[in-house]
Amino acid sequence: MRILCSIGILLASALMGAAPGPPSDPTSRAASQPTTRSATGNKVRRLIARLGHERYQIRETAQRDLKALGDAALPELAIAISHENPEIARRAQTLLRRPNDPRLRMEVVRRLIATTNPALVEKGVYMLFEDPIADYARFRELTDNASGLERAMFKPICDQLGQWRRMTELFESRQAMLINDKPEAATHERNQHADSYYYQADAAYYQALDAILDFREASAAGLTTTRPAPEPGRPLTTQPAGG
Repeated sequence: MRILCSIGILLASALMGAAPGPPSDPTSRAASQPTTRSATGNKVRRLIARLGHERYQIRETAQRDLKALGDAALPELAIAISHENPEIARRAQTLLRRPNDPRLRMEVVRRLIATTNPALVEKGVYMLFEDPIADYARFRELTDNASGLERAMFKPICDQLGQWRRMTELFESRQAMLINDKPEAATHERNQHADSYYYQADAAYYQALDAILDFREASAAGLTTTRPAPEPGRPLTTQPAGG
């Protein structure tokens, strides 16, 4: 009997020793995330500064390193597109691409369009029109809460994006019906829709450029063309996304 008890104690001790330890504290994991983001941001800013280095190879290496960081570099690159150093600004503009995260995508689009630089406005518009169903509601919210020149530019883009969204929804609905029964018709409409993307994006782009001219002419004449900015601290509201 004493032997059996000893065996039982040994087995229990072995099982307790093999059992997994307590899970790591989620609070400590969450606390480490801002630190990681801050470290990444510092690294990106250092690399961006090197884009303006006097040595060509250092500039090239920094650009390659920033590209390798992917989306993690995009928030800082979006700021750097308007850098006072033209070499840094040019390289940042080259590196900036469409982010996967929808909120970051809106920030990148906003910064590109707000430059009023035709090439960068075009880049921002094309990013936006790539997926109108995913991005329309957020861009409409951005437009509704903008003011001044930004609102003047965003409004025609938003209207055109709403039209493109409706066209895309209809296209996707028809594709679902045609893909099995009429594959040739589905392919034909798919090609047409791909061509329409360029037309719709260009229409928004040129209307935005016209809006810049209209706003500047009105400002020079002392006219107000857009509503004032929201009061500080006023919560942003999102209107229903409908058209």
